[in-house]
Amino acid sequence: MCNLCTGFIQNLSEGSLLMIRVHFKESFPGELDEIRNRVAREQQVEAPNLDVKLPFIHYTARDTSERDVWGSARPGLFYNYDDRVFSADARITANASGAQSNTPRWWTAYLTAFHGKPVILEHIRAGVNRSNGYMYLVFGYVFPDAKKGGL
Repeated sequence: MCNLCTGFIQNLSEGSLLMIRVHFKESFPGELDEIRNRVAREQQVEAPNLDVKLPFIHYTARDTSERDVWGSARPGLFYNYDDRVFSADARITANASGAQSNTPRWWTAYLTAFHGKPVILEHIRAGVNRSNGYMYLVFGYVFPDAKKGGL
């Protein structure tokens, strides 16, 4: 079963189709959020919640395999591991953004500060490095200026 932090998975009946309901309770301020909402409307899906806390996977957990924890994959996303985008300055900027730490909104602010240009975060995966026991995150994102087709 998929572990989505963006919504609730509701089992309709024994052995039946799973229905994923993503609850979007607030509108996002700003230009990037308008782009994200427009893309969601065009794809007939609801925009994911940027304020949900990401899970922590401990190395002693029964299942430490890499999994989706927020959003979903699609062709054209640029993927980066969290240790490849380490920056103390980006962390300070993300903390000053007012977003709660370890949420997609905070990571969006972090990646925007790291790259020095706006980022649209669309997908996050998490797993555990079996060689050292540390959890890692993998971010899938795009730069709005690089998108084509009127976005």
